[in-house]
Amino acid sequence: MLVELNIENFAIIDKLHIRFKDGLNIITGETGAGKSIIFDALNMALGSRGSRDLIRDGKDSAFIEAIFEIDGSLREHIKSELDMEIDHLLILSRDIRRGSQSISKINGRTYPASEIKKITEYLVDIYGQHQHQLLLDQKNHLDMIDSFLSNEGKELKAIIEEEYSEYRRLLRLKNKDRLDDEELKDKIEYLKFQIKEIDEKELIGGEDEALEEEMMKLSNFKELSELMANIVTLLEGDTFEYKGLTDLFSSLNTMVGEASNLDGGLKTYKERISSLFYELEDIRSDVTRYYENMTFDEERFFEVKDRLDIINNMKMKYGKTLELIDEYRDKIGKELDELLTYNEKMERLDEEIELVRESILNKSKALSEIRKDISEKFSRDLEKELAELNMKDAKFNVSFEETDISSIGIDFVEFYIATNINQELKPLAKIVSGGEMSRIMLGVKSLSRSSDTETLIFDEIDTGVSGITAGVVGEKIKKLSEENQVIAVSHLPQIASLADNHFLIEKLTGESDVITNVREIGGEEKVFEIARLLGGTSDTSLKHAREMLKQSK
Repeated sequence: MLVELNIENFAIIDKLHIRFKDGLNIITGETGAGKSIIFDALNMALGSRGSRDLIRDGKDSAFIEAIFEIDGSLREHIKSELDMEIDHLLILSRDIRRGSQSISKINGRTYPASEIKKITEYLVDIYGQHQHQLLLDQKNHLDMIDSFLSNEGKELKAIIEEEYSEYRRLLRLKNKDRLDDEELKDKIEYLKFQIKEIDEKELIGGEDEALEEEMMKLSNFKELSELMANIVTLLEGDTFEYKGLTDLFSSLNTMVGEASNLDGGLKTYKERISSLFYELEDIRSDVTRYYENMTFDEERFFEVKDRLDIINNMKMKYGKTLELIDEYRDKIGKELDELLTYNEKMERLDEEIELVRESILNKSKALSEIRKDISEKFSRDLEKELAELNMKDAKFNVSFEETDISSIGIDFVEFYIATNINQELKPLAKIVSGGEMSRIMLGVKSLSRSSDTETLIFDEIDTGVSGITAGVVGEKIKKLSEENQVIAVSHLPQIASLADNHFLIEKLTGESDVITNVREIGGEEKVFEIARLLGGTSDTSLKHAREMLKQSK
């Protein structure tokens, strides 16, 4: 339950400290004192979005802290949602600053507000004008019915959602790959043409590099021939003008040999020069043979040129390298195989889509029956609740229309009500008044309250209610407080007199501004506040207030 709420510099609140207790906690006060602001602040601590405009004028930041006492089951819920260990106290805080993002914390640890919202449903249910609008909006009616689903029903709904996701995936796949007969024919012919063109060229990996090397040689034959002639001349020499390198090395080899005979220390040089001489002689022989065999093959030149033209043309069309062309050939080959079996594939896909659709439809019909059973009981139980809330002639019904399959089944659900005898059932939004809406909301809450949520908060639940009806609304709220902590803002004495704990919110005028203060009241202060709610503090009002408080015990 909510045990403590601390608010600083929020709207017209300077500093506020409230300690709530078990049972029925009622907050009363004059209009404009800021009763609803307290719940706005609590909502922000619980992770709801808020505006920096709510920071008190003249202040740079606002701070809100909500402290909850939690039991073992709630601890397990929170542990599973946020993966954190906590003791019996859960402290939620929100620091709102003008120049930066707000900071949300759980027990001093920073969390995104979105993460905090995951656990708030286990902590509090807040009912105010916003929840009234949710109840009036048909789009929320199915969710309200589904909140009563058993675990089996919830599991069935989850399976439908999962299967519908697969159904949508299959439809997207079919639409993505859809081809008419002409498109299919054109695509097959085009792929066949490409495959034939690639296969006919009989491309061999690495042949382009070998041909380019050969082309380099053939294209530069004249220059290469002249260079080789000069190399041979340098090695062999010119008979008439100078000796070649081999003759010079031969003479050098002979001289060093003779010198080594005179000085044994030169034998090492003799061996090294001899080795160089024989190596040079081998080079001369090979180079001369290469030069003598050089011929220009014009026919081969054009063969290589034509083949390279073909290869380069294929590279421009299908890939920058022969390896990429080969990969492309494999890819379009597989595409062609798929296209050749396209009709069979589409038939199989249609069969799969129909099977999934049929499965969703069958499960949705089963879920619809469960929902109708729930709705029947919900309608009868709500009529009983409304009768207790002084709407004895109210008739309630949940209308079902079958729709196409969707992620939530096949049901279009809308709440219908007749508030007077012999009145025709009509959509909820077209019938109810503000006072009736408050009672319907309270009736729904009475039916849907969860043992997992210990604290129920009602903000102006008594709007449009007065007289005897106010008394029965108060009794209903009082009954709820027997199982849950209830915190309610009220302006009705019939409800305030039932409070186990009564808090008075006051607007105090200081020297330069107005601030809001909240304090728990009892005794004569409580009598005076009930009298004020009755219309004044006359002796008659005070007497009536004492009687109401006495009857509530």
